Amino acid sequence: MFREANPYVNQYRLPRQCDFRPETHSYERNDCTVRALANACKLPYTYAHEVLKLNGRKNREGFCLQSLLRNKSFSIYGYTFKELEFVSSMWVKKGSKITIRKFLELDLKGNFIAIGSQHAFAIVNGQIIDRNYLTPNQQLWEVFEVIKPVDMIGKIN
Repeated sequence: MFREANPYVNQYRLPRQCDFRPETHSYERNDCTVRALANACKLPYTYAHEVLKLNGRKNREGFCLQSLLRNKSFSIYGYTFKELEFVSSMWVKKGSKITIRKFLELDLKGNFIAIGSQHAFAIVNGQIIDRNYLTPNQQLWEVFEVIKPVDMIGKIN
């Protein structure tokens, strides 16, 4: 009857699995979009870095990932992205913002790219994967679900 509480929700600083940047890209800064894409799609950092570079990202500069992920024709190694409409509609229409805590309480399974104020990070099966410590009350602007290639094949039938 009752769901088991998510252990990641009730803390001041959310625990996270720390990702890393390879030595070949140790010069990089402002690369949260690269790391979010790599972690959500389970790709090497260098692959995600090259894909975003081909789509306009400059070294050591931030990148607007939302516009790229909203593009229906964009895919990376078979992965596609679907915007979770309820997150952006809460932000725009109702004025009530969804926080990281509220999103984790939904207990959604799968891989997601979450975008907040000037930052992007991956959420994989309820676990945050990021270098930064995030607080539960940080607001999310948009969340994109990562659709795996095998998931797409299953949906065709």
